[in-house]
Amino acid sequence: MLTNFRKRTALLLSVAVVCATVSLVPQTASAAAWAPSVTADLPGSLTGYRACPNDSAPAAGFTDTTSTDVDCIKMFGITQGKTATTFDPSASVTREEMALFLSRMYTPTGLAAGTGTFTAFTDITGLAAGTQTAINAIAASGITVGTSAGTYSPASNVTREQMAIFLNRMADLLKDNDVDNNGTATAIAGTVANGGYNYTDIASTSHEGLRAIVRLYDLGVAPGAGIGATYRPNDDITRLEMASMMTGLLNHSSARPAGVSIQTPATNAAGTSLNVAAGSMATQISVRNADFTPQANTIVEVIKHSQSTAATAVAAPAFHAVLGTCTTANVVASGTECVIDAADYVTNALGNKAGPAQTQAASNTLTWVAWTGGDGATYIDGTTVASKAVAALGAAATAVVPATTATLTHTARAGATAYDLSADDDITDATGEYTPFGEAVTLTMTLTGATAAAVVDGYSVTFAESRVDSKGNVAISSTAVITSGGKATYTVAGCADPTPATTAATNLGDWCSSEVTITMAGTGTGAATGTYQPLGYQGTGVATAGLTSGGYNTSWSDAAAVYTTASDALAISQNTAVVSTAGTVIDATATAYDQYGRGMAGKTVTFAVGGADKITATTGADGTAVYSYVACTANGTSAVSTNTAAADMATIAATTPGAAGVKGTTVYCVTAGTDGAYADTNGQTDIQTITWSADPTAGDFTVTCGSATSAAIPGESTAATIQTALRLLSELDAIAVVETSATVLTLTNPIVDGDICTVVVTVTVAHASLTVATNGTETQKGIPNQSVDIIEHDAVANTVVVERLVGATTTMLQFGYDSTDSFSTAAIASGGATEAEFEAALHAEAESANEELTVSYRTAATTTGVSTFVVG
Repeated sequence: MLTNFRKRTALLLSVAVVCATVSLVPQTASAAAWAPSVTADLPGSLTGYRACPNDSAPAAGFTDTTSTDVDCIKMFGITQGKTATTFDPSASVTREEMALFLSRMYTPTGLAAGTGTFTAFTDITGLAAGTQTAINAIAASGITVGTSAGTYSPASNVTREQMAIFLNRMADLLKDNDVDNNGTATAIAGTVANGGYNYTDIASTSHEGLRAIVRLYDLGVAPGAGIGATYRPNDDITRLEMASMMTGLLNHSSARPAGVSIQTPATNAAGTSLNVAAGSMATQISVRNADFTPQANTIVEVIKHSQSTAATAVAAPAFHAVLGTCTTANVVASGTECVIDAADYVTNALGNKAGPAQTQAASNTLTWVAWTGGDGATYIDGTTVASKAVAALGAAATAVVPATTATLTHTARAGATAYDLSADDDITDATGEYTPFGEAVTLTMTLTGATAAAVVDGYSVTFAESRVDSKGNVAISSTAVITSGGKATYTVAGCADPTPATTAATNLGDWCSSEVTITMAGTGTGAATGTYQPLGYQGTGVATAGLTSGGYNTSWSDAAAVYTTASDALAISQNTAVVSTAGTVIDATATAYDQYGRGMAGKTVTFAVGGADKITATTGADGTAVYSYVACTANGTSAVSTNTAAADMATIAATTPGAAGVKGTTVYCVTAGTDGAYADTNGQTDIQTITWSADPTAGDFTVTCGSATSAAIPGESTAATIQTALRLLSELDAIAVVETSATVLTLTNPIVDGDICTVVVTVTVAHASLTVATNGTETQKGIPNQSVDIIEHDAVANTVVVERLVGATTTMLQFGYDSTDSFSTAAIASGGATEAEFEAALHAEAESANEELTVSYRTAATTTGVSTFVVG
């Protein structure tokens, strides 16, 4: 009894010491009354708002961590790093460092300096003056009471229990993030009343420590969830764990980045996701001064728009691709679109304001852009400083996969002779090709979408093979192959000669034939039962018209090789070359084949360029003969052909690129496209003149160029205002407007070869004092749009070769493009197409159809560098 009594006394004394030196809160409950939940207990007082929303916190610049929590506390000045370039995320945190971190939270959270009295610490006198100030500050606020009376223990490491106590005491002092946007600061939420938590290892902590851990868990500040989670209260906290917990508490406070920020909460206080289908996304606007203090009574405009739709997953352009001005049809703003005025939002006393909510269907990406400026200021995308919040509502939109076509190809039989064995009861295909006994044939089914990247894997392709030989043997098999990389490959095993020839005259009549029928049915990987579309496919199905008679036929034979001119082939090394003084060496290759598709040596071929014979050459062991010549010393084309003059090989006419990727034997000698500085027939600059009286009440007018018409322009507008309005028209995106007198404006623009575009000035409000005139019948040619015919497109090199005809002069041009340019198609106008959608439109047009492409090229340093391309 005595021994047990002494033990209990020692325990009670130790608890009393802890309470005296660590805790300031009343002892309202016993730690023994707390127990972890037997089911997962989710935090109940989360906040959907963030102290560092979106990408407002720049990268901290440390080489040893990319944590966004570290970025956040670095932005607020809470950490400076162990060195200028390192954070040391795995190191422990000393109590000296902790005091600095906590005291630096005062400014961004708006916490006032403490005024409480405390026992002076005798063990901090040797520390830096700033560190002593920090320790005394958190002591005056009641955030620390030291490790014992008069002792702070600055060199000791902070345990995870102590970290929770520090932050919980600070949470008692802070005000919330104005979640209601009413300008009234209230205490931070969070409760330990229900005792809900998941940690299994905190029962032995101090009473205050347990309450602190549970409350921070409820706030989502303390990590860990799920049955059996551990908090590790006795472990030293690391610098990275410290950053994470401090950022978690900052989220509940009024801390916000300097300047304007806007955010949409990811969750509500219960932790439920707000990114739901057909839901309404709310926003909060915050404005802070450079020192993070609230900036009240500040006008903020918010521009909102939907970047995509479930039907098309195509971005609707909110801003002009070149000028950055608002595309008013695609945005909604407070007050006048993209202009600061009295109808915009005004921040409350805490520097916050409830922003606009936006209700959308699922699979939409919603964007809000918040900015401020002087009265009448205009927003220019990419120039005006702004904050952007982006939220995906529901599941992200899945890009529609363009319709896919199946094409059958095979290897090593390019020049094999076709034959007809359909008279045999076991062979239905009337077309096939000869193969030497023992050689295998590889069949490849290639699925081709609008672009190569658009093909979705997971289709099921069935190869059904029927094999018969001259001895009457029959074999039938069926093999399903799942596409990978857009291809399904099947190998037709080589057929062995049933009675190998012993002499040249024996058993040459042996044969073996295989017919493979290709179908697409059954279930592909991840596909719905009974279909051949893979999971996620949203196209219109697969067209199999590319399969001749639904399959492929091959026949093995031991007949001697025989040359046939019908299998001759001609190819060139490249179809496009940039014009240069030295020119480009082009290799033209002619190939002679035997009936098995193997090269035949010793056959002669005559090469011709531009219809003129050049040389007669003889094929080598591989059946090829090569003619090399210099082309493209001047703009134009260089076409290669062959003829039968003094040669064995057949006449092969020159060909041009066609549909289905056929490259042809024509070289296009191109000149790199320029910014459109082409003079018209008289080498002058077109001039349009608008004249009106000095009367400032003169009526409104519009300008029409081609099919586009400007918005109404007030007659008293300045030259700059008129220029901005006119540049919104694609045909006039480079026009310059100069005020030459009080009553005359002159519109100028360099002439560009291309389509004709007549500028028409129309008065929309009659007024006697307004005079509008153009310079006679002068017209303004493509400014700087060039409408040209598409010849070749290279999606890998991001180039397109076009042919431009001006009068009787034909010029071959090559334009380059990248993702920063503006693209439009027949289906997607106003520069709203992506690079991939633009390439898909080019791919979909048969090259031989000479579909037109309209180009406004901008590459020079004196331009925006943004080109516009319109196809279809």
